[in-house]
Amino acid sequence: MKTLVLPSPPLISDNYYEVKLPPIDISNNHINENNIKKLFILSKNKIKKTLEEHIQELPDELTRYIFDYVKIFLWHEEFIMDLKSATSRRLDIYQILPWIPRILSNKNFTHYCIINDKFFKKVWETEKKNNKKQFKLMKRGNSFAQSLLMYHYH
Repeated sequence: MKTLVLPSPPLISDNYYEVKLPPIDISNNHINENNIKKLFILSKNKIKKTLEEHIQELPDELTRYIFDYVKIFLWHEEFIMDLKSATSRRLDIYQILPWIPRILSNKNFTHYCIINDKFFKKVWETEKKNNKKQFKLMKRGNSFAQSLLMYHYH
């Protein structure tokens, strides 16, 4: 798996805007890694434009890549808020249950959660990779959610 390593969020230095993102899988993407890194360094001195204007001038494929990453990052932040809620701390799955199909149906979102949450990785390996439900009498999504809460709060 080839990974592009660019940390987050935007940092501003004297002469450049530097946008650094966390590792993202680009193994199935034909975008040249060096070109992507160059595009994330935008000179303030030559052209006075906002970062959004620079991004909109990029090729459509690269623009989708950037906005897809931002969407996944924001989804993850919302998911973590629900995971840390009082309802979730009481081991009640219903606040995080709507997130499970969204996460598991989007491989980039799944990958991002695996990288950023060691408990999610353990549950994913057991429930999805090894195809073993931890809670035999529950539906698969409910078992996944309950396992995640048990790892986090039990």
